[in-house]
Amino acid sequence: MVGELHTFSLLQKIGIITAMSKSQLHLFEQRAPSAKPSSRADGRAPADLSSLPDQELVAGIATAGIAEIFARMTECGRRKLTAAVPALEGICKRFSGFGLSALIREQAVALEVLVEIGGPEAATAVERIITRDMVQGPGLVLAVAAAARTGVTLPAAVTMRLLRHDEPDVRADACRSARLDPDVVAILLDLQDDLHPSVRIAAACALGRFGKVDALEALSEALASAPNHEVIDALADIADDDAVVLLGRVAQDRPDLAEAVLSALDECGSALSAKVSDRVRRLSRATTAMIGPHDIVVEIDEIPYIGRCELKGETVVVTSEFGSKALEVGELPPDVVAKRLLAALVREAEGHV
Repeated sequence: MVGELHTFSLLQKIGIITAMSKSQLHLFEQRAPSAKPSSRADGRAPADLSSLPDQELVAGIATAGIAEIFARMTECGRRKLTAAVPALEGICKRFSGFGLSALIREQAVALEVLVEIGGPEAATAVERIITRDMVQGPGLVLAVAAAARTGVTLPAAVTMRLLRHDEPDVRADACRSARLDPDVVAILLDLQDDLHPSVRIAAACALGRFGKVDALEALSEALASAPNHEVIDALADIADDDAVVLLGRVAQDRPDLAEAVLSALDECGSALSAKVSDRVRRLSRATTAMIGPHDIVVEIDEIPYIGRCELKGETVVVTSEFGSKALEVGELPPDVVAKRLLAALVREAEGHV
C-alpha cells in the first residue's frame, strides 16, 4: 500500500513549495499564458461556486480568471468530479514549457485536485502529464508525487530518467511508480546506496515488491527502526524467518499496523508466518476483550501480561504487578509507549528472578 509514504505527501509538498513571498508570487503574473482577470457579468463571486451544477463548474475552468480558477479547481476536488479530469490536465498542458525554476500555481493546484479526485482517469491523466513533459522543475516534483499517490506505473524509459533525477524526492517517488524491468531493477539496486535515506528505503520497497531478496536486509532494518505500511507490504514476498518474527513484534508494538502485518504474514505462506499470524490475532482478540480504556496487554514468550496505562499531560504512566514506569509520549502513540513500558517492567522483573 502506498498510502503511507516516507517522503512528503503531495499536499505537504505543495504547501512547502507554495509558501512563497508575495514578491515571488508576482512572477506568475509576469509570464504567459496566464489566466485572465476575473470579470463576471452575473456578479457571482467565487464563494458561490458551491451552488453551481457539476457541468457548469467544470466548463468554466478553461476560461476562469485568476480570482476564480483556483476556487473552481478546488471545488471540483471537493466534489471528486471525475468529469473535471480533462480540464485539469488541460491546465497543466496550457502551461507546458514554463516553471523550470518557479512553481506554476495553476499546475500545482491541478495536480493536487487530481490526487484528491483519484481513480483510473486521474491516474492516467497524471501519467500523461509526466510522459508528455507538461511540467518541469518544482512542478515535476509534484507530478511524480501525484503519480505515486494515484498508483501510476510509469513506462520504463520515463522511470529510468526520473530515478536518475537530481531531486531526491523525485527519485524516491519514481521508485513507487516503477514497473518490473531489468534496466529499472539495475538502477534500483544502485539506489540502495543513495545518499538520501528516503531514496534508499523507497528503492528497497520497490525491489521487495518485485520479489528481489537483495532488498531484504534494508527492509528489515527499516522495519525495525521506522515501520510503516509501505515497508511491511514490500516484505510480504521476500521475508525470511527473522523478518517474520520482526513483523510479529511490530504488530504487537504498533496496533495501527497490525492489519498490514497480518496481510503480509498471510502472503508469506510459511509455517512460521502462520504461527506468528495466529499469535497476532490472539493478541488482538485479547486486547479487544480488555475491560477499561486504559488497560494494555503485551505478550512475551507467548504469555500475556496485563497492565494499566494513564496519560498525564504528555507523560504515559504504566502500572502493573511488577511496578510502574513513566515516559513522555514523543512521536509515538501513547498506547505504543505504554506497551513498551509494560514490556520493560516484565523483562526487568524476570531479570531479577
